[in-house]
Formats: sequence, C-alpha cells, structure tokens
Amino acid sequence: MAAEVIMPRLSDTMEEGRIIKWLKKVGDPVKEGELLLEVETDKADIEVEAFDTGILIEITAEEGETIKVGEKIGLIGSKEEAKGIRKPAAPAEEAHPAKPERPPRAEKAEEEEKPEESAAVEEILEEEAKAEAPEKEKAKRATEEEKRKREEEQRRKKEERKEEERYRREEEERRKEYAEEARRRAEELKEKPRRPEPAVSIHMDQRTAIDKFVARRAPGKATVSPLARELAQKHDIDLSQITGTGPGGEIVKRDIEQAVSAKAKAGPAAKIEVLRKAREVRATPLAVVLAEREGVDLEEVRGTGIDGRIRETDVKAYVARRCNERGEEFQELSLMRKTIARRMTLSKQTIPHFYLNMTIDMDAAVELRKKLNEGKKDEEKISYNDLIVKASALALEEVPEVNSTFVEEKVRVNKRINVGIATATPDGLVVPVIMDANRKSAADIAREARDKAERARKRKLRPDEYSNATFTVSNLGMFGIDHFTAIIDPGQSAILAVGALAQEPVVVDGQVRPKNLMRVTLSCDHRVVDGYVGTQFLIKLRELLEKPETLHAKS
Repeated sequence: MAAEVIMPRLSDTMEEGRIIKWLKKVGDPVKEGELLLEVETDKADIEVEAFDTGILIEITAEEGETIKVGEKIGLIGSKEEAKGIRKPAAPAEEAHPAKPERPPRAEKAEEEEKPEESAAVEEILEEEAKAEAPEKEKAKRATEEEKRKREEEQRRKKEERKEEERYRREEEERRKEYAEEARRRAEELKEKPRRPEPAVSIHMDQRTAIDKFVARRAPGKATVSPLARELAQKHDIDLSQITGTGPGGEIVKRDIEQAVSAKAKAGPAAKIEVLRKAREVRATPLAVVLAEREGVDLEEVRGTGIDGRIRETDVKAYVARRCNERGEEFQELSLMRKTIARRMTLSKQTIPHFYLNMTIDMDAAVELRKKLNEGKKDEEKISYNDLIVKASALALEEVPEVNSTFVEEKVRVNKRINVGIATATPDGLVVPVIMDANRKSAADIAREARDKAERARKRKLRPDEYSNATFTVSNLGMFGIDHFTAIIDPGQSAILAVGALAQEPVVVDGQVRPKNLMRVTLSCDHRVVDGYVGTQFLIKLRELLEKPETLHAKS
C-alpha cells in the first residue's frame, strides 16, 4: 500500500513549511533515508529524508507552496502502483522525437545507397524537432492560460449576477416592508387619534417651588426626561443628535422612540442607497461599500468588469496603488517572522513577566578575556558573551528554579542546562542552543557559538541545534544598547538581557575611579520564579563575572 509523504515537524515551533525544491521526480525510485526534498522552516532550510522505500508516484505540493505540518505533500508506492503513472516530460533540449517509420526494405536500400545522407537527414530532423519543442510547449501553455482566464471570467460573471440578484431581492423585500409599515401606521392614526397631554395644574392659593415643574438646563443644552434618558441608553442613541419636542425643548420619550425607529430603518435604507449608487457609477454593490469605507472616489477607479464595470478587486487595486504613491508597501511575512509574531504574542498573553536589574563590575572579566585571547586569531578569540553564557550556566546550577518550566499547573525542573543565544539573521531572530553549557569551557562555547551563528545566518542549522533551550541570553551590548528588557520564549522561565559594557566613574573608598560596568536585566515568569529566586540567580551571576577565574575551565 502506498505511503503518504507528509510535511514533517522539523522544530518545536514549526507549524508550516515551504517546499524549496524536490530532489526526486515522479517515477524516481526512493530509498528510506535518502534525501527527498528541501523545506524552508521558521528557523532554517532543511533537507528532508524519505521514511519509506519505493517509487515516488505522486507530488501533491509543488515547489514554492507553503503546507501545514502533517498535511500530505506526496506519495511513495510499489512498482505495481507506479505502473499507471507517467514520468514528467524531459526538457526540450534533451527530448528525442521518434523517428518516422518507413518500410524496412526502403530503409535498407537507403542505408546501402547513401548512408551519409541518411545520417544527415536524421540529424536535421532532430535539430528541427529540438527547435520546435519550445514553441509547442509555449503554445500549449498559452492555450492552458487562455482556458484558465476564460473559466475565471465566467466564474466572476456568475458571482456578480448572484450578488446583484441577492441585492434586488433584498431591495424588493424592504420596499414591501416599508409599504406595510406605512399602511399599519395610517390605520393606527385613524383608530387612535392623538390626545393632548394633560397640563400641569398649579393652585394659586399655595406657594409651590417652580423647580418641581421646570427642569433647569445649561445654556445651549437640552434637558432630558429620566424615562427618555433610560430609553436612549438602552438603544444606544446619541442624545446630542436629538431635537426635543417637550416643554422648553426637553427631550421626551416619544423623541427617543422616533430615533429608535429611524435607526432600525437605516440599515435597509443604506442598502437601497448602495444599490442606487451602484447603478449610477456602474459598480458592484460590494465595490460601492468598500469605496465608501476607504474614502475612494469611484470616478477615479477604472473598472475591469463587464463593459467596464467597477468590481471590488478594482477598488482594492486602487487603494494599493494609492498606498504605494504615499510611500507605503505591504510585504508578506516570512515563516520565521510569522513564528516570532505568534510566539512573542503567546508569551506576553500567557506569561506574567517581571523584571530584575543589576549592574556588574566587569574589570576582572576584561582582564581575564585579554589574557585568554593573547596570541589567538580573531576567529579563535573568546567574546564577553561567551563568558556571560558560561557564567549563566553555572548560576543555573546553583539556582535550578530559573532553569524550570511551567507546564499545565506543574513545574518541570530541567536537569540539563541548555543555553540559547539570541542571534540576528536577515530573516529574523534565531536562537542556536549550547547544550550542557555548564559542562563546557568558555573556549568550547566560543567555538560552538561562532559556528552555529554563522550557519544560522545561512539557514543551515539542524533542528536539534535550535531546540530544547532551557534558558536564553540576549545581548545587544555590542550595538551600544545600555539596557533593555527581553520577552521570555514560551517553554522557558527566564531570559537574560545584556547591555553594553562601558567605563563609568564610580566612587570607591571615597575616591572616584573608572570602572567597566555592565547592566543586565532578568525577565522572569512569576508562576515559577519569585523575586527572591531571581535575585539569587543575579547575585550568583555577578559573583562569577566579578571573580571569573573558573569560567574558562570545564566543569
């Protein structure tokens, strides 16, 4: 039975992948473990191996398509299952057309008489066939394109007709409703003539406070009866738009009732107005609605519909051109950018962050780095970030709560200390991971970090090289950033943001001295890490960096 080839999950954050290139064609034999295709993930470009042996009998996702994880992209089957398939046609330059059949005797005679001439003719025929092949292929593609356009145009016309018919039916129904409503109201007026409202009676032989009967109001502001105000709030009526018909211009119940009735009719009336405008400017109703929403004058829009009719797509194209004229441009998100957006939003929505800041004296670390890098080539030197990664790993040994993860009402304590290093690439942020960083020397970390950073920028990391981090270091100090706060990657409980190392004047024993200072900020998940625990981690980190003799050794 044929086995499906599915889009594999190549990282813990991957939700979809884009097919870069198929390394096998339909009809090619495939062995288990053999490279089958290249896939672009949110982190890297990865070669995918086949999980089955057989014949590639179907490719359901072409190069350039983006497919969800777990969805089918191809099919591998047996030789029997592959019998009915056709291999893709060979490129035109490699194609060899079949030779015209001729009677064997005539062929033999020709070969005996003029073998050189026969060979020349065959060569000419082959050359002509090669020259004609691209033209035939081009004509075939043009025919298919014309057919597709015709089908698309027919489908579009059908949709437009359906849309117009729907609006016509709605317009007719609304007109019937209006006529029925008018008839009903006329009948009510005949049956129930309006009675005048009773006047307020004031007895002249008693002293009565006039405020009981006349509502005070600010100049230019109408008063509102309590019942009218309650009714207006219930139906979301803007009182500033209502003209009162009560005593002294007061807004009374009947004014609100009339406003509610008018509001109810506004929806159908608006649709009728849309249809009227659509007929006037030869546009579809959807195009009219979109134009009003975007503030577009339909007189400036060129229609591509039947007889130049303006469609919704025409208005959208006009808006896009207008944006371009304003210097705006809309770009599709890469898979990496989509993943960053999704995970950072998830982090801020689900992880209660709090932040701890600390300033560290880096004088001793500066001297140690100079000593370790003496006589070394640039590509072999240890950076300050390598020392910070090593110090962070040792601090996590002392404060394991920071190396933990909140998982479904439980806390998972990670036994391995895997430190991710945030790395900028042209497509976005990638976090290569130094596995078991606490057991490696600063020199080992430097070599591994440099290699993985270079391959990350080329999208050549393997999934295991950017997965399973338990803690992350994000360093923007080399760009002159003094201090910042970082967002915790979901699945971790903390991230260390490292600022620039700079000389600053510090008072020591009553004297001002220059010191190499560095500011760090620890972002913590408050579900796992409390303020005291986070502080203990930073204190240990500071101790290790201010007395860094142990950082260059393996644990």
